Amino acid sequence: MNVKYSLLGVVAILALLGAGCTQSISLNNNANGNSQKQIDTQKTLGVGSKVFAEWKDKTWYHGTVNNTCEQGFNILFDDGNQKCVSQDQVFFDKSPNVEDVKVGTKVIAKWTGIAYYDAEVIKIIGDKYTVRYYDGMERDVTLSEMVLDTRTQVRGGEEAEKGKVVVGDFKVGDKVVAEWVSADALYSAEIIGNCEKGVNVRYYDEKEKCLAENQLLADVAPTTRQEVGTKVLVRDSNTNNFFAGEITKVGGEGYEIKYNAYGKEETKDFEPENVRVDNRK
Repeated sequence: MNVKYSLLGVVAILALLGAGCTQSISLNNNANGNSQKQIDTQKTLGVGSKVFAEWKDKTWYHGTVNNTCEQGFNILFDDGNQKCVSQDQVFFDKSPNVEDVKVGTKVIAKWTGIAYYDAEVIKIIGDKYTVRYYDGMERDVTLSEMVLDTRTQVRGGEEAEKGKVVVGDFKVGDKVVAEWVSADALYSAEIIGNCEKGVNVRYYDEKEKCLAENQLLADVAPTTRQEVGTKVLVRDSNTNNFFAGEITKVGGEGYEIKYNAYGKEETKDFEPENVRVDNRK
């Protein structure tokens, strides 16, 4: 295609370049481009935009776009550090509307301090939103402490399968505690589909494994008081590792639990959020 430029047009372009205009890119737009709601809310990311950007995998911090770069945008974080990030590693600093947040909504949510992490809304009571972070930890946050993870709007594959029943009560996308090498040491994981044995899971460290239904359980803390003698899994030191044990004492808000970690038997007190009822059959 032949295109002719007028002298006036060329002069105008050169004037813009001389004025220091920088690249701006449409952000958080649906790949299909047919959602009127998204068209209405579409924004343009450019120098000066206040954002949250991914500093490392699933970990986000607040900053400002101060230039473009090879991958997309150069971010000046509030603490003075800088990083070049791609378009899917940066979101506008904008709290979601109430109607946009439901159980199952993907967000990045504040933990403590200034860090935000990949999370999913699992419960809503009034203006309190309970989120479960990618590592299985849970916390109550407000709308102002969340940003919508709009990457899910353009993902296909596994994301499109979310909610599909795999086996029993388990569905694609469910957070679970799953066996790895033994039945006594389990790890945080997510169901990503079916497999020959029953359930294909991806662990928190991105490793995958095919498991039978009785090799995993829902990663949900019990909502009722448990009794002495109940078989449980405990998360020691708030890691992604769970170990098989038994409640030996009930007191206060928590439990005394005897468990075996890497061949060593220990007895410790645990808060309810670090306990899972071991209902594997």
